[in-house]
Amino acid sequence: MIWLAAGLAGAYLLGSIPTGVWIGTWLFKKDPREGGSGAMGATNMFRQFGAKAGIPVILVDVAKGSAAVLFAIWCWNSGGIRNGSGTAETSAMLYQLSAALIAVAGHVFPIFAGFRGGKGVATGAGALLVIAPLAALWSALGFVLVLGVTGIVSVSSMIAALILPAAVAFGAQGRPP
Repeated sequence: MIWLAAGLAGAYLLGSIPTGVWIGTWLFKKDPREGGSGAMGATNMFRQFGAKAGIPVILVDVAKGSAAVLFAIWCWNSGGIRNGSGTAETSAMLYQLSAALIAVAGHVFPIFAGFRGGKGVATGAGALLVIAPLAALWSALGFVLVLGVTGIVSVSSMIAALILPAAVAFGAQGRPP
């Protein structure tokens, strides 16, 4: 049981890494939460500081979402829990989804940045890349297409979120829904 708790705690701590705050402070001597949307995520970094800040932030935020789920999977396996039966596989998936949600909560409410974070879109996308890679890629494609047409990140994020359950339902994640 301690392994399962460690996996979820690790997911929160990984999600809490305040990439935007660190890059904004180190490279531009400014906390990104003091301008733009008031968030520390990639969109606000692009708006305030350009691609030099936005690209590393989005890459690290996606990576920390992926790392959180991978760490949780490692903890699950280290705890001696073995998949094989349908119940164990369902439990493993619920545990991975829990780790993903906790990593996003860590990004939104980061312990390392006074519990003031970003929106969690890139961190959630990174977690989904591990849990349901093909469905996540379909969502990312929708995001990019809508962003190209509208230029509005929030609309693109909502469309990507709508695409994800449809992609999962149609089996794009590579295993039964």
